[in-house]
Amino acid sequence: MKDLLQNGYTILENMYTEDDIEKLISNTSEFYLKPRFDFEFDNEIKLFSDISTNFSLSEILINMEKKINTFQMFWQSNSNINLKNNFKKISEKILKVYNIKSFRENSNLQTYLPGSFIKSHDDGIVKNRFAVALTPLNTKPKGGVGGDLILELKDNTKVILENKVGNVILLDFTKNNLKHEVTKIKNWSRVVLVSFLFFEWYLYMSVGTNSGENPERPNLPKWH
Repeated sequence: MKDLLQNGYTILENMYTEDDIEKLISNTSEFYLKPRFDFEFDNEIKLFSDISTNFSLSEILINMEKKINTFQMFWQSNSNINLKNNFKKISEKILKVYNIKSFRENSNLQTYLPGSFIKSHDDGIVKNRFAVALTPLNTKPKGGVGGDLILELKDNTKVILENKVGNVILLDFTKNNLKHEVTKIKNWSRVVLVSFLFFEWYLYMSVGTNSGENPERPNLPKWH
């Protein structure tokens, strides 16, 4: 826990196997991927889109003189795959790491086909969100180019992490909000379950205090 809070991330190693992924895929009903294509005008105004999104003419015209940049492109699916039901060992480990009894999650399956990427960004501040867990469903092949997660640490050093089945990357939001990016993929496809984690409502209800601390564990770091 100390290293997680100090560095802003940790790697939970050997949490599942290739066989676990094969079983998950064979027992999962078919689902569909939607393209996620987000862009910005002069790094200021961000527009989030998918294949069905429409933008008004005025939205485009008022920004015509500004440079348009794509800041992320990948495919996602709100399938029924999540940590609590499909990766219980990971779920239990997260409960232990944060010393809590339960959490809510918002999970989606992200697929990065060749050409996909995410530019450097942080995930912003969301009330009661304490972490995000990245669970790779495939391993970067030998000779694979791109698709690496790059974390920008507090001391401005960078850590490069490859997709590897079994290793879960946990990013902390209680004391941190690291900038990160996914490098452009060229010759393989990166698949990862992204799970945003939130404290359950009863964990942050006031119990005779407005300190913002968890009543079940007073020394739990304050969340945003």
